[in-house]
Amino acid sequence: MENPFEILENKLSELKELICQIKDPQTEHIPGVDLDAYISLQKVAELYSISPKTLVVHKNEIQHVKRFGQIFFLKKSLSDYMEGGRPVIEMKKVMRTKRGRAATV
Repeated sequence: MENPFEILENKLSELKELICQIKDPQTEHIPGVDLDAYISLQKVAELYSISPKTLVVHKNEIQHVKRFGQIFFLKKSLSDYMEGGRPVIEMKKVMRTKRGRAATV
């Protein structure tokens, strides 16, 4: 009778070999897609020293795609967003009338 621990060890080594054979989906080349044009959410967070959660909150303001269970930003869209800064809000001058009511000028 074979030792059950040896059976487990053999099965584990087989599983280890199978796992090593699985390709990382992020490193596979996808025909027609320039992978250098995209950057992952985690890399953007590291690059700008911000929390990944903050990026997730603002992701709809920046052009992005979700593939392989991750969010990727187009580098050009990211730089356009960063250069754009905050939108300019037009300030209206508010004056008070004699009765205390607000009136815009």
